[in-house]
Amino acid sequence: MAFSRIVFEVSLLVSLIANFTVEGADTETYCMDPANPGDSTTLTCTITGKINGGIRWIRPIASNPRTEVAKCDTRNTFCLYPGNITGYKAVAVSPTRNSLTIDSFNPVIDAGEWTCQDGMVGLVRRKCNKTVTAGPHDVALASPEYVTEGDNLTLNCTARCNPSPCSFSWTFENNTVSSGALLSLTNISNTQYGNVYTCTVNNTAIPNSTTIQFTLTIKHGAEHVVVLRDSSATWGVVIVIAGLLVLAFPTIWVVYKKAIKKKVGDGQNEFNRVRISRRQLL
Repeated sequence: MAFSRIVFEVSLLVSLIANFTVEGADTETYCMDPANPGDSTTLTCTITGKINGGIRWIRPIASNPRTEVAKCDTRNTFCLYPGNITGYKAVAVSPTRNSLTIDSFNPVIDAGEWTCQDGMVGLVRRKCNKTVTAGPHDVALASPEYVTEGDNLTLNCTARCNPSPCSFSWTFENNTVSSGALLSLTNISNTQYGNVYTCTVNNTAIPNSTTIQFTLTIKHGAEHVVVLRDSSATWGVVIVIAGLLVLAFPTIWVVYKKAIKKKVGDGQNEFNRVRISRRQLL
C-alpha cells in the first residue's frame, strides 16, 4: 500500500510539472438531482481528450476553504483522498468518465458548485450546482375579498419546491375538488357562503406538504340592493301618509261631527213638519 501511494504521489508530481507545458483534458460536471440531507448522492464527470494531470474533485466554496476531496491518477484507474478527507468515494468508471459519491449529503459543505478538472490547467467546460431538496416555500393564494352572487371565480395556488415542480390539490369538506393548482367555481350562489376550500402543496421528493385555505365570502347582487332600497322607500311613503293622517285626524273628526249633527237636525225638522201636517188634517 505504501509503495502504491509513493507511485501515486510521484505520478501526481510528474503531472503537475507537465501541467505547465501540456494542456489537460476537457471536463463537464453533472450534479444529477437535488439531495436530501443525510442521503447518499452521486456526481459524474465526463472527460474529453487525454488526461494529463489526473481528475480532481473540488468541493464548493461554501465549504470554506474550497477543497479537493479526491484525486485520481492520469490513467483514471484509481483515486485517493488528500488530507485524509472522509465521506467521499471517487470511482474511475472509464477513461472518459469518473464519478464521486457523497456518503452523507451535508448541505452546509456539500451544497453549491462542484467541479471536476484534469489537473490544474484542464479546461472545465461545465460546473454544476448541487442543491438540497426543500419546500414547499412561499405558499400563496391570490384571492378577492368577496365575490358577487352569480359570479365565476378561479383561484391559483402557488409555491416553490426543490426539485420543482410542486404538486397541488384542492379539497372541500375532505373531498377533492381539483387535482391541480387551479380551482374554478362557477355561478356562485348564496348557499356557498362561508365554504372553506383547502389547497395542499406537496414536495414528493422529500416528502413534505403544507396547506393554505380560502373562505368564500359573497356579496348580494345589485338587483337585491335595488329591492331593498325600493322596500325602504315604500315604508317611508307609508310612514309619511300615516303621519299626515294623524295630523289631519282632528279636522276630519270635527267635520264628521258637524255632518252628523246636521243630519240629525234635518231629520228632526222633517219629523216636526210631518207632525204639524197631521194635526192640520185632524
